[in-house]
Amino acid sequence: MGDQVVLRFSELTKQFPGVIAVQNASLEIKAGEIHSIVGGNGAGKSTLMKMLSGVYPYDSYSGTIELMGEKCQFKNILEAQSKGIVMIPQDLNMANELTVAENLFMGNYPNKRGIIDYYTMYSEAQKIIDEFDLNVDPLTKVKEIGIAQKQLIIIARAMHYDVKVLLLDEPTATLSDKECKILFEKVRELKKKNIACIYISHRLEEVKEISDVITVMRDGRIVGTAPNSEMDEKRIVSLMVGRDVDEVYPEHDRTPGEVILSVRNVTIKDPKVPTKKIVDNVSFELRKGEILSMYGLVGAGRTETILAMLGAFKGPVECEMELKGEPVRIKSPSDAVKHKIGFLPEDRKREGVIETTSVGNNFPPFTRQYGS
Repeated sequence: MGDQVVLRFSELTKQFPGVIAVQNASLEIKAGEIHSIVGGNGAGKSTLMKMLSGVYPYDSYSGTIELMGEKCQFKNILEAQSKGIVMIPQDLNMANELTVAENLFMGNYPNKRGIIDYYTMYSEAQKIIDEFDLNVDPLTKVKEIGIAQKQLIIIARAMHYDVKVLLLDEPTATLSDKECKILFEKVRELKKKNIACIYISHRLEEVKEISDVITVMRDGRIVGTAPNSEMDEKRIVSLMVGRDVDEVYPEHDRTPGEVILSVRNVTIKDPKVPTKKIVDNVSFELRKGEILSMYGLVGAGRTETILAMLGAFKGPVECEMELKGEPVRIKSPSDAVKHKIGFLPEDRKREGVIETTSVGNNFPPFTRQYGS
């Protein structure tokens, strides 16, 4: 990490109707520095990243941004990227009907005499896929792959720009431990190339592992910046909440209650290869007041198991369920709703809301009736 300041922003302020999202934010980022920004929900982290990356045009906020000593006024994302500031956003911006390769090279397709060179594109895409250990065919349409793989593709795409500053907004939210390790390796490679990274995360253990410098935001303001070595988790949390915190994870004396849900012998066959089992004879119980976590790598069958329970998996499924000791047969998500079983999908933007209608219309009658 050098002493050259690659990015400097001063007095950045962004307002929305009735709220100041970011207020007088000033910071310097050095070349080759991994600089993490942490804070609670609504602290202003993502808004700040959107100002730096051109998502919000320069005339929609006040303050100044300098890149390599040059004042910048970005009108859009492309202008920021052309100068070397690239953001990996929380909301994945991908063309679902295009292939993995086409998404990797979007806006920068290899060509010969003005015509896209598909052979070069797919061969180069395969190299990137191998480098990131993505385990996906470059000819596969993006709509056919999981959210975690999409996240890694976005990261791979960003890293192949001529980057001076890479902004990573919650990049590990959907990644497994293995995928997080791959991401961290790539970020450290960028550091060796003297590329600065601004890293946003709620996961303090990740922040402590990857960061050179840590900045804390609260209520739209920067309330503290220090080298990683001077920022333990207790200090970070105290800055985030604005008071001393004696116990970050207080102990709770809880005794599990009765069995509410019993799931037995879940077996799911691959719709494309009937002889292949995606999930094989999985059983578990959920007790009252209990939080049951289901872990596994991408492709391990976690999502498929939940979809099978909801009657939403499109393929052969075997599944026995009991709810409060009574056998139930759930054939569709609407059946699940009738039994007061809710579902928060992996891809919340595509599957969790209807973006073309109002907030009110996204609260169906059953949520009001059952209060959940």
